[in-house]
Amino acid sequence: MQDDCILWGNRVVVPPRGRSQVIEELHETHPGICKMKSLARSYVWWPNMDKDLESRVRTCENCQMNRKNPPEAPLHPWEWPSRPWERIHIDYAGPFLGKMFPIMIDAYSKWIEVHPVNTATSRVTIEKLRSTFAIHGLPMTIVSDSDSNFCTEKFEEFMAKNGHFHVLYHQMISCGFCMYGIFKCDRCHSNIGLSVALVFRCHFSLVNQNFC
Repeated sequence: MQDDCILWGNRVVVPPRGRSQVIEELHETHPGICKMKSLARSYVWWPNMDKDLESRVRTCENCQMNRKNPPEAPLHPWEWPSRPWERIHIDYAGPFLGKMFPIMIDAYSKWIEVHPVNTATSRVTIEKLRSTFAIHGLPMTIVSDSDSNFCTEKFEEFMAKNGHFHVLYHQMISCGFCMYGIFKCDRCHSNIGLSVALVFRCHFSLVNQNFC
């Protein structure tokens, strides 16, 4: 006790009725939670003081608008395959003219396989993968988004039986190679056709183009 003030070390113990005023004085210039805590710990104390200061900053619109954003995670591109058809990336484009288009892109050569189908189901996807694998062989890794036709028990069973390592990524993250395949479609003289290439562009323009 000194000058009618209760001290805790060299800090003043603030009674409940005076805490809001102290918090507002500490928060007057919106210094941020760390600076507020540092300043408060030098002069005052009361039980759960840190939680009260954090609560004040969280409910302050100016503090929330001007706070620093968390550091961005570094982009991690896919490792380059050692040979063709080692890793393929698959997705669906469409609908266009009543058809869906399963797209398969080889990560090494950027070779594109496209098959018009009536429905985008696991059964149809497996059929088209089988026919493609019969021509090019079995890839080690298959990368797809988390769409329902790539996440069924039947599809995972197909992956396991053929020894594929199935990599799933979030639907709002692009595998990168699909966007490359769009421009390749525009350049190559294949039977895909310009109209289907335009469908690919519209479909993948909704997806983030960053590598994951």
